[in-house]
Amino acid sequence: MKRVTIAIPTVSSAQNQYVSPHFGRAPLFTVVEIEEHGFRVTKTIRNEYVDHARGRGHWIIEELAKHGVEAVIVASIGHGAFHHLRSLGIKVYVLPSKEKGLYSLEEAVKMLIENKLSEALEPIEHGEHLHHH
Repeated sequence: MKRVTIAIPTVSSAQNQYVSPHFGRAPLFTVVEIEEHGFRVTKTIRNEYVDHARGRGHWIIEELAKHGVEAVIVASIGHGAFHHLRSLGIKVYVLPSKEKGLYSLEEAVKMLIENKLSEALEPIEHGEHLHHH
């Protein structure tokens, strides 16, 4: 896989980082560089906008774009954030929903490297936000 910079909304617990269930409300965004022989975490961006009632996704996305992020891996993502990412050319990969617990950062990145994640073509909100069409 060619070098690619991705960002993942994360929450930390002890020494581990897990994929946050909510994009805009994630306290941290972990930036990971994927290269031929694996991946490394290059930086952690604190989400300063977590307490904004509206538009928090907007600000953090602008921040990610500044850091050269080319794709994000999310557990779920709302309409506004999804379209904003896409408008900046940032791809969105969504993890399959998990019965219980959260994906670790490592699991999520490995799934992407192993081509187990497909790019989302529309917003996907799991859980209580399920919209029935």
